[in-house]
Amino acid sequence: MTRKEAKVKNLTQYDEGTACPTCALKQRYVSNGCCVACDNIRTRIRRKNRTQEQRQHDLDTKRAWRLWTNYELTPEAWDRKYEKQLGKCASCGDWYPSRSPHLKVDHDHTTKVNRALLCNICNILEGVMKNGSDKPFFVLQYIDFINSNTFLSVW
Repeated sequence: MTRKEAKVKNLTQYDEGTACPTCALKQRYVSNGCCVACDNIRTRIRRKNRTQEQRQHDLDTKRAWRLWTNYELTPEAWDRKYEKQLGKCASCGDWYPSRSPHLKVDHDHTTKVNRALLCNICNILEGVMKNGSDKPFFVLQYIDFINSNTFLSVW
C-alpha cells in the first residue's frame, strides 16, 4: 500500500512493502512516511535533548490548551483570578502557590460561567453538596462516631 492510499483510508500507519534500511521494519507512519520504530527513537532522543526553556514552553502550552478547552479561560485570566483571591481558595481560604495544580476552576457545567478558584477538597465538596446528596451529613456523623470512645470498642 502506498502512503497516498493510506491517507485516503484515514489510516495512521501503513505497510509500504520495502523494509527500512536502518531497522528492517516495513511499518510506516502516514503523517511523515517514517518507519515506526526509527521515528519513535528519534522522538525519544528529541524529547531528551530539549532545553529547560523548551520544556517550560511545552508545559505552558499544555496549560493554556487545558484551561481554554475545559473552561474557555486564558492563562492570564486564571492569573488575574489568582491575584484577586490573593492565592487563596475562595471557599476555605487556604493559600496555594501560583499555578498550583491544587487550585481548580469552579464553573457551572450548564452555563459555562467560571466562578472562582477552589482547592481540590472544596471543589469536590461543592459538587457533592450542590447535587443534594446526603453524603456530607453521613460524613459528619462518621466523624462524630470515630471521635467518640465507642468507635474503639466496636472494632
